[in-house]
Amino acid sequence: MHQAAQIRAAAALATAEWQLARTKLISPTDGTITALTVRVGDTAQADTPLIGIVDAHAWRIIANYKEGYIRGFKPGDTAWVWLDSEPWHLHRAKVAGIARGISRNPVPNRLLTYVAPTTDWIRLQRRFPVTLTLVDPPADLILHMGADARVLVFP
Repeated sequence: MHQAAQIRAAAALATAEWQLARTKLISPTDGTITALTVRVGDTAQADTPLIGIVDAHAWRIIANYKEGYIRGFKPGDTAWVWLDSEPWHLHRAKVAGIARGISRNPVPNRLLTYVAPTTDWIRLQRRFPVTLTLVDPPADLILHMGADARVLVFP
């Protein structure tokens, strides 16, 4: 009985060593690591993220504009952005896209974005997400995902 347990343990060790030799940790992009909660002894599962990475090349600004304003906007329009993390500096941006629809209900995991109204006691114009990208940002500009900005678009 003892010899059978040793053989099973040796087989399990050989299997684990083989799996470890075939293991690859791959990042989908280069960027900054956030939310690192992996500890020695943690077990990874295929296609289950363990480390949060902020993509270094996918920066965009989402500005929610009233529906009456966006009718004159089109992709490629120039915009100026004031980042709260860098006050008194204006950065040139381009309109990359304008949402064609929004969800009117705050239901999670929907394909359409929900943009909350600023108040619930009067009827306000809906706001639609306008995606902007910075044009030639300075190399030393540090951006923070989720930070605030002010945007002015020139249609």
